[in-house]
Amino acid sequence: MSNRADVMIAPLEDKAELSRLITGRWGADVMVMGGMRYTSATVSAFAAHGTDGKLLGFATWVLRGTAVCILSLDSLTPGGGIGRLLIEAVMEAGRKGRARSIRV
Repeated sequence: MSNRADVMIAPLEDKAELSRLITGRWGADVMVMGGMRYTSATVSAFAAHGTDGKLLGFATWVLRGTAVCILSLDSLTPGGGIGRLLIEAVMEAGRKGRARSIRV
């Protein structure tokens, strides 16, 4: 999914791991956007890993009507383009889900 050989972007489907990551970075497993409350159990996510398996970042998102909404974007290596790669992955998933816009 990534256009960089040193980074692998893939869906993060382990909800317990996602909850641990969100809580570790944000203090609680709760995100709010547009008056809606989300938790790791109710969102989709992508994770970025290096070739050594090290977590480089993650993004959480939902499809809401015709919009794909990014709820959180965490790059653990600032300045390395990880956030951009995660946003591109979310945008592609949104296109596949027939989203016509993106919200952050």
